[in-house]
Amino acid sequence: MKRGPSPEEARQILRSVNDGVVPLDLVHWFSVGRRKQLVIVAKGLDSTEGGKSRMLFVDGTYGAGKTHFLGLVTRQALKRRFLVTHVVLTPRECPLSSLTAIYRAILRGLRSPECPQRPAISDILERWLTLCMKTVLTPEHLTRTCKHGLTYETCAYNCKDILFREYLEALSEVSGSFAAIVKIYQHALDKRNTNVLGLAERLLLGHRLDKRDIRRLGDYLPGCAATDNITEASAIGGFQDLAHFARIVGYRGLVVMLDEAESLPSVYERGMGKFQAFANLITLAAKAMELRHLYFVYATTPQFDQEVNWVSSQVLGDDMDRKKALLGLLNTRLQLPNLTREECCELGRKVRNIAVAAYGRDIPECEVDRAAADIFSAIPPATFTVRTFLTQLVPWIRSLASQHT
Repeated sequence: MKRGPSPEEARQILRSVNDGVVPLDLVHWFSVGRRKQLVIVAKGLDSTEGGKSRMLFVDGTYGAGKTHFLGLVTRQALKRRFLVTHVVLTPRECPLSSLTAIYRAILRGLRSPECPQRPAISDILERWLTLCMKTVLTPEHLTRTCKHGLTYETCAYNCKDILFREYLEALSEVSGSFAAIVKIYQHALDKRNTNVLGLAERLLLGHRLDKRDIRRLGDYLPGCAATDNITEASAIGGFQDLAHFARIVGYRGLVVMLDEAESLPSVYERGMGKFQAFANLITLAAKAMELRHLYFVYATTPQFDQEVNWVSSQVLGDDMDRKKALLGLLNTRLQLPNLTREECCELGRKVRNIAVAAYGRDIPECEVDRAAADIFSAIPPATFTVRTFLTQLVPWIRSLASQHT
């Protein structure tokens, strides 16, 4: 087990924090004060693994560490063998008002325990094919006989035939369209049909295909239902398909983190975009109670409270059941409080250790403790955030490191 980051990782952490960017894959090296919140997340993962779904709102001021916290949730979920995706919501590329854009972002950002730092969809499909092959090629299967009296061990055609039927059975829990495109992907991979394989992969990733290409996929494999582009109406069903598919290939479920870009949050679009964004958020929250093996984590913006009354009156109208469900979710939000003086000193020591790993030079811990305490005291409580603390501490530590050769 690693006792600290590598020199390269340490330098990446310091550069990112100095620039105000969260190094999502490395946040565990400089995290303090979030144990209680992670226990709550762990209970949510327990529930998700058991078959339930839910949405968790994570609340905090600008710079309180919401994205950092989502990085910790990602690490925790991957260690427990969930598929995880971190979606940054922005007005143009991925607004909350477009469920199809979110679906595409989920697929592009999908990570697995085996592929924690790169898109994992191709590896997940390959894992499914491998698992299916292992299921078929067992002694029990190999001793069966086909209609010609041959064992499957001596009849390659029948072995492939039973393999394909196993695929059908394994995909019975997902929708017909999703199952069809996965089977087309498998068949095109087996036949090395790169054109069809490319189309199938684009459709799996949520890209929009023209009618000719859709028809080509639908006609490619006899017996497969015609496929179609993902739509606003089918997107939530697509989320459930992904969670079911995760279970089929041996994962615990699917964790989707929706992170509002604080500089330009998608939920505050103007006009109908804003109305649709909140309508989608409410729909996701309501559907999260009905789906299985899905865990949505939504990092809100500080203005979120100000919008609740507008949402309740303009979006929900007289729908008392959905109003009650929304208020129930808002009342159970996960708050990220600011760090205490002691926690900031602990964070300072962790950053000091990272700087030692980065530059190979000793930095007196007592000086870092004193600087962390001074920085904490100098920032007015009304404007204090973890981000402002780190953006002052890290340059100071880097400067100190250059003095201690």
